[in-house]
Amino acid sequence: MITIRQMTAHDDLAVSRIVSACTRFIAGPDGFTPEQRDRLIVERCQPAHMAVNRDRYSCHVAEQDGSVVGFVAHSGSSIEELFVDPDHHRQGIGTALFQKVEADCQDSVLTVGTTGFGVPFYEAMGMHVTGKRLVTFGPLEGRELIQLEKRRPDRAGEATA
Repeated sequence: MITIRQMTAHDDLAVSRIVSACTRFIAGPDGFTPEQRDRLIVERCQPAHMAVNRDRYSCHVAEQDGSVVGFVAHSGSSIEELFVDPDHHRQGIGTALFQKVEADCQDSVLTVGTTGFGVPFYEAMGMHVTGKRLVTFGPLEGRELIQLEKRRPDRAGEATA
């Protein structure tokens, strides 16, 4: 059984390990250079970065059998990060995290920017590619992220500023 709950400081180490494992897992398929992969791990996969995420975004973890196996961070209608431990892919964890964001989001459009590896997952969640965005800073500077959105007509009257 998958349980979704608010992320706490006690989860920072487990989440940093998941993000690191995912970064290593997707680095090859997404064509990251070894330097990009290593910089991502140093800058984005540390417990201190997870604490920053908790302060900046609404963050939730997925637990299965008492272990943290996934993580999502979102700000309003934008998914900032969504990672599932590679050993737990294709078990509904990403879907459960995505549905948590959908339930929390009151806006009529949900958005995400992702590397190519994430596109099939987000398309399976009903999102559609809308374009690309060049990353102008950080470990992925110079790479393009694929932008996706999901229009939710049932929320059209509930959009927030």
